[in-house]
Amino acid sequence: MKDKKAQIRAKLKELVAANPNLPIAAEVVSVTGNFCSVKLSGGLVLSDVRLMATLDPENGILLTPKVGSDVLVLSQTGELSGLFVVKVNEIDKLTCKNEDFEFVIDTVLKKVTIKNSGANVGQLIGQLIDTVKSAQVIVPGAGTGTIDPATQAQLTTIKTQFNSILNAN
Repeated sequence: MKDKKAQIRAKLKELVAANPNLPIAAEVVSVTGNFCSVKLSGGLVLSDVRLMATLDPENGILLTPKVGSDVLVLSQTGELSGLFVVKVNEIDKLTCKNEDFEFVIDTVLKKVTIKNSGANVGQLIGQLIDTVKSAQVIVPGAGTGTIDPATQAQLTTIKTQFNSILNAN
């Protein structure tokens, strides 16, 4: 097994003309969760490259690279099994998690998510606008009435604009 690792290390040095402990330029081939596969300039494809330096997917910043984009990878251990992405050229998504708080910028959906375990900003804005639209107004001497249809239309437009940038999921 050691001979195989030594051969892979030698081949890697030959392909990229670098020590595996130095940053290695690569192209993203695929992304699955917190891992990606990358192709080195010599054509060698490496899988299970971590997108986070830490192994805690519940906390930290995760940059999900765009497939086909350039990245730099580095090994924490000097072994191919210790590779992780240290620089991303183009991202599909940026996720920042800290315990129950989550902030996501999704460049594919072109939406932002801000939420914690108790609330989602996109949902709250939608609920607020729906509540205002369906509000009944007390008119002295005439009982109750509803919000003017023109105002309801304006509120619907505002909700649509919020939903175009805020993720309510």
